[in-house]
Amino acid sequence: MKAIKDNQRQAILYSYLAGLFDGEGTIRINAGKNIKSYTNIRYSPAIAIGMSDEKVMKLISKTFGGKIHKECVLNRKTMYRWGTSGRKKVLKIVKTLLPYLKVKKPQALLIIKFCERGKWKRQKKTICLKCKEKKEIQGYGLCRNCYMQERRHNTIKKWKQNKQVKTLPIKEIQWREELYKKVKKLNASGAAATTEQEHTREGESTV
Repeated sequence: MKAIKDNQRQAILYSYLAGLFDGEGTIRINAGKNIKSYTNIRYSPAIAIGMSDEKVMKLISKTFGGKIHKECVLNRKTMYRWGTSGRKKVLKIVKTLLPYLKVKKPQALLIIKFCERGKWKRQKKTICLKCKEKKEIQGYGLCRNCYMQERRHNTIKKWKQNKQVKTLPIKEIQWREELYKKVKKLNASGAAATTEQEHTREGESTV
């Protein structure tokens, strides 16, 4: 009986919080330049909410973790903002809220698809700058054997200018950009397109 009551309380809590995110929150994909990422643009899922009620924001923080940031503007109410980003964190939160979301449900479904897509590794094989053989690169343009040899002889510094840029297949980059634009459009228009329509248009084409 206690377990049932606990589940009911939890369902009520998530339903309440989902209503807040429907009205005041945002579920989105951020896109920003990052030379250390797979491309010159890094796509990252995020969820955030801002309100003037500190107690409610503390409840959100207690439930999902993360910190609250306080914003004070002259002649305006103090605002409290909460948010987090990253695949694992956002996926867990969005999946928790999904059964109770209404307005933001299309965005949530796209974010889940975005987060659950497997990570892509950099292109596996290229020409090693030292041995000139086609192998998987460990770092600085060197294959694993050459990289470890240079490390052992303490001569790795001379290769450090050869910073290898991670790359993704063009289709994967396009898939991420397409999903980013879809979520952005939904957030801009407040449209609640059906899941079936979204999945039909998305296919398996672009975090």
